[in-house]
Amino acid sequence: SDWNFWSDGGAFTCFDKDEYTVKAGETLTFNTRKYETKSVADGGSESFQSIAGMTVYLYDDQWTQLTEIPADESGDAFQYVVKPGTYYLLAVDPKAGSDAARLAPATARLRVS
Repeated sequence: SDWNFWSDGGAFTCFDKDEYTVKAGETLTFNTRKYETKSVADGGSESFQSIAGMTVYLYDDQWTQLTEIPADESGDAFQYVVKPGTYYLLAVDPKAGSDAARLAPATARLRVS
């Protein structure tokens, strides 16, 4: 809702992979990253950087939310054990739904065999 997000701490976010593949019972580890919307001349980076504090949710293949995935102690790596199937990860700005939100959401596919 704030059209100044691009100059005020905004970022496009992603996971470190577009798709993850693990075996049933294995622990999935992933990271969230951001690409800042401000220019390098204004202090932005020209590459993706790790970002901590994103709220990550696990969805089934019908996009039904299953659970929130808690962060580990470092705040930027996550671990969660899942059963066989196709799932989706969605990381959102913890301030989503408010005028203070500045981060575009990240998505990734998770395939568990």
